[in-house]
Amino acid sequence: MIRAIIDCDPGIDDALALILALKSGELKVEAVTTVGGNMPVEAATENALKVLELIDGTDIPVAAGLNPERTPPESVSMHGEDGLGNTWLPKPKVKPSSRDAVETIISVLHEKPAHVITLGPLTNIASAIEVEPEIKRRIESLTVMGGAVSVPGNITPVAEFNVYMDPEAARKVLRSGIKVTLVPLDVTMQTMIGEAEIGELEKDGAPVASFAAKALKHYLKMYRMIACTKGCPLHDPLTVAYRIDPTLMKTQLLYVDVETKGELTRGETVADLRTGKRRIKETNVEVCLQVDAERFIRKFIETVKKT
Repeated sequence: MIRAIIDCDPGIDDALALILALKSGELKVEAVTTVGGNMPVEAATENALKVLELIDGTDIPVAAGLNPERTPPESVSMHGEDGLGNTWLPKPKVKPSSRDAVETIISVLHEKPAHVITLGPLTNIASAIEVEPEIKRRIESLTVMGGAVSVPGNITPVAEFNVYMDPEAARKVLRSGIKVTLVPLDVTMQTMIGEAEIGELEKDGAPVASFAAKALKHYLKMYRMIACTKGCPLHDPLTVAYRIDPTLMKTQLLYVDVETKGELTRGETVADLRTGKRRIKETNVEVCLQVDAERFIRKFIETVKKT
């Protein structure tokens, strides 16, 4: 099994990603750490605990992390009043870890190298490598949901939400020398799930599938209203799926950095897509640019329906 830490900001798609991670049977999740993003970190932490209780994952420690400076107001409505599509899961019985997210990340990595999967702003990861630079060598891979390389952003014309929330942290991580795979909007926006697939989950009737169906109904409604799309994308589940099965996507090694000062472009992920001798040779990020969306969505549905 793949030893992993999941850093997230639940959020509907984060919740679905946690379900995929735990029900896949491929990942050994050593810790879930939370960061402010879709929700303030306090609410994100409670949501992570709720989801883990739903899927019998209460043995996994949940550690609360940091809030980035930005909290766009659109994020809460996108994910419902409770952050989980107005599914109103019961209050969690289990409490968060006594250690914070940064301490937890460092501790787990010191114990043994692990893969790290980030589904929200990179605030916690940047803080952890600043506190303990040694852990960079103990991160076997860092799979990041974030950025928009050759497509528009989803929070500004050029910026993707997670990077926009803390561009300084994203720049620090991309420049850190860690082996980073970026799962940007270029691929996540191809993974649209619609009424038919949601109906399949709803028909299953099991608690986890029913939760996923209800949360996705809200997500679909919001995407249709705000983004005028026919379906809703599975940003974070796709990121987890890549770590489980990298053959789902085709990648390209590129030089990628983050704009931190532009009046109109703050939070933009700037990738060198040029060809020939003009291209920057010091590539630093494996970027996912193509995805077998049909295979991924089918795998997602089958995994969520697992008893």
